[in-house]
Amino acid sequence: MVKRFILLTCAVMLSICGFAQDNGPQKGDITVAATLGANSFVSQNAPVVTTLPNYYVQALSTDWFDSKLMVGIDGNWFFSDKWSLRFGGGLGFTSFPGYAEKIGTFDEDSFAGDGSVPTYEAVAEGYAFKYNVYAGFDRYFSHNEVKNLYFHVGGHAGFAYSLNEMDSEKYSSTSMGISVGEAFNIRAAVNAGVDYYFLPAMFVGLEVNALQYTYNVTTIRPQSGLANLSADSHNFGFLAAPTLKIGFKF
Repeated sequence: MVKRFILLTCAVMLSICGFAQDNGPQKGDITVAATLGANSFVSQNAPVVTTLPNYYVQALSTDWFDSKLMVGIDGNWFFSDKWSLRFGGGLGFTSFPGYAEKIGTFDEDSFAGDGSVPTYEAVAEGYAFKYNVYAGFDRYFSHNEVKNLYFHVGGHAGFAYSLNEMDSEKYSSTSMGISVGEAFNIRAAVNAGVDYYFLPAMFVGLEVNALQYTYNVTTIRPQSGLANLSADSHNFGFLAAPTLKIGFKF
């Protein structure tokens, strides 16, 4: 009971301190925030190699409505009291070990092939690599009546890339070489948001892209020796990709 009272008292005192003093950003400050919003990465798998002569590709969807939620990192450097440079991104790499095929058998004398042993196809070896980066700027405006509440507007540009290569040549007698899946997004947005500094070094925020444009190119190369097969798309968004933030000021 005493511990709960102490914790409650501390929380109330911190809140009072947050209202009583100016916690807003100043020139030279750096903020780092964890974000929860639409996934801005891109991912294209290498196609499954077959003996069929026809292959098909469609540009990936870049509409934020189709994106899953993603946790990310967002940073700002205040080069003045009202202006900041924004930066962020992430990187991922996955390795896939390969395994040899296991040839099955077929018993022609058995009824409906009951004596047959199925073939286990080879597991291709390969890797998947992806990254996402963005940069921009923001202009901050303090609220005249609510201390520590700041609105901001700005713009940012970003680039996301994905590459997946798979190869079963060492493990399969029917391998047709390396298959490749590749994609990239180029995006630009005008963003607007609000941050509230409830502690001297901590804040929460909400942001949305008032206007957003994304260009995507999706490419596959089904097997070695073939030319790339590509498709592209253009996406426009309004009041897109709302994002929650909780961060720290240094």
